[in-house]
Amino acid sequence: MRPMNSTQALEPLPPVIEVMDSSGPHRMPAIQDAVGYLRTVTFAWLDLENPSEEELRHLGESLELEPGTAATLKDTGQRPSFTVTGNSVRARLPVAGSSGPLHSRSRVWVSAVLTSGCLLTVHTAPCPPLQGVRARYGILQESAKTDGALAFFLVLDTLVGSLEPQLLALHERLDEIQEILLEGSPAEIHDEVINIRRTLTEFDQGLSWYSGDLEDLAEALPELPGMRPGTGTRFDRHQLRVARMRAAVKDYREEAKDALAQEASNADSRQGQLINMLTVYATLFLPLTFITGYFGMNFGVIANHLQSNLAFVLLGLLLPAASVTFTYVRYRRLTKRLGVGPLAVVQKTP
Repeated sequence: MRPMNSTQALEPLPPVIEVMDSSGPHRMPAIQDAVGYLRTVTFAWLDLENPSEEELRHLGESLELEPGTAATLKDTGQRPSFTVTGNSVRARLPVAGSSGPLHSRSRVWVSAVLTSGCLLTVHTAPCPPLQGVRARYGILQESAKTDGALAFFLVLDTLVGSLEPQLLALHERLDEIQEILLEGSPAEIHDEVINIRRTLTEFDQGLSWYSGDLEDLAEALPELPGMRPGTGTRFDRHQLRVARMRAAVKDYREEAKDALAQEASNADSRQGQLINMLTVYATLFLPLTFITGYFGMNFGVIANHLQSNLAFVLLGLLLPAASVTFTYVRYRRLTKRLGVGPLAVVQKTP
């Protein structure tokens, strides 16, 4: 393999241009070829991976999109949306990536634009869910391949569904955390649950905005560009899928909240045990402190007259033995009465 220098490493990857229509999939070498091909068919699906700004501008002019629409197809960091701009319907959704920690996986944003004669999908990195959609689109009947609304909602359903594995993984991890919290509170658990809850909150906010856009356009659906009679069924099914996803996210957020409450309860329980243990120790050492303090005083009767063997046996042997026995009995009674047991040890996950 030829070594790559620093200049080559910084060069952007060439775009991947896929066109699918009733005759099958086609790989185009340049955006101009794809635009020329679109003019020869009734309907086609154009999938672009990592296009340049100039290519998007040229494509937007060819499809007669609203000014500025094509320029924002590669934008990231915006919220999920479902909007109408001029002669097109546009949707933006994230796709869960596969790298990084579970609660902070990178995401690829996909923009889908539907016009009367074309479905356009744009993403800046490889998108495995869209590859699955292309395979499903390829086995459709020829009449179904020209139904833009069918292909549009097929893409949207797949993009929304691609988030389910990550949500299920977060749910499974929350179950594991709750089992761990039954035995103790590892130091890393609190931060991990906070990160999981933050991720679920982002999911909930994004799905809430997207669901709101769907509700706003529900009544105007028959008049939207590229829609056909019967599209309402697909729209309702897609809306129901999003609603179920939101309900699942809310349930998982409650699980994360319960995990935080359990972790806080463990901390309070350990603090209460510590206070009770200190109370026991203080109670036990008070009489011992009094005895040692009393015999440590420089009284004449103690320093000059308690010098016999009997005094040594009584004060040096029997009294300490009696004090230890009394202390042990009181310790057992106090720990039983206060319910003091071994302190929970703060564990560390490997």
